[in-house]
Amino acid sequence: MWRDWSNRNVNRNFIGSKLKISGKNIWKKGPDLPTYRYEFGSALVGDNFYIIGGVTAPTVYTVTKRVDRYDIKSKEWSRVSNHPYIIHHPGVTSDQNFVYVIGGNGLRISSYSIAHKYNPETDRWQRLADMPTKRCALGLAYLDGKIYAVGGADNKRPLSAFEEYDVEKNQWKNLPDMPTAREHLFSVTIQRFVYVLGGYQNDRFHNVNTFERYSIGRKVWEKLAPLPAKISGFSACIYGKSIFAFGGEQGWATSDEIYEYKLKEKKWFRRGNMPAARYAGAVISAEDGIHIVGGNPLMMSGKFSNDHDILIPQ
Repeated sequence: MWRDWSNRNVNRNFIGSKLKISGKNIWKKGPDLPTYRYEFGSALVGDNFYIIGGVTAPTVYTVTKRVDRYDIKSKEWSRVSNHPYIIHHPGVTSDQNFVYVIGGNGLRISSYSIAHKYNPETDRWQRLADMPTKRCALGLAYLDGKIYAVGGADNKRPLSAFEEYDVEKNQWKNLPDMPTAREHLFSVTIQRFVYVLGGYQNDRFHNVNTFERYSIGRKVWEKLAPLPAKISGFSACIYGKSIFAFGGEQGWATSDEIYEYKLKEKKWFRRGNMPAARYAGAVISAEDGIHIVGGNPLMMSGKFSNDHDILIPQ
């Protein structure tokens, strides 16, 4: 737990702090993640979500292949088969049958192009066709039989590469590059669009508040209303008819703020604050609310979180 001391590094000067708070939040406490870690991937399949890989205690150089499963109904954590590789900064998504883990880093100087899928029924991993572009800290999202990989970094520069993976055919193809190259971004899919939020260029001192979406039908990119703050290393999800973004990093500071983009109104709103600041954790949209798990409250510190909070937006 890190609630007592993390606030000393919360950036209260985020631009988003000036937004009027909209809506009411109800918070619940979930069972803590069994390990302290951040920079992992997560995905939901049925009533279970999975925490995959990441950087773990005791140092920021300790990378794991561990996978933990949380059962939303029983409210219990359990271990499942490890990922085949040690991995951090992966792209992770699901099609509600399998969990897909694509890209990421192993050692701190090498990005992966590898792709795997995990079968919850058999507790086994299967190797898939490699992603054309080696990268980590990318956006990854699933929609209608396709997985969309966008942005990220190849350990030299931020990327604008945008690629589509056909789940049935096990094949990749290139799509039009994203207009703004960036890494440590987040992407979600809904209503035949791929939404890409925030991120940074070069390093976390050069964050962007860029918000773009790709029309799968028209095959074009367009810019949307920018994020309320220039943030990277945050997590986001679709909940109801909105996109929610949580926390993140900005320079040496971490954020505890929550932003909501209402798809119908095409506007950003502030939804208050998390119980504590964090970046590089997981956000999982489920029937019982939005689960916020793990992360790091302080930039480049070894004091990782295993916290598990549940937001029920009203």
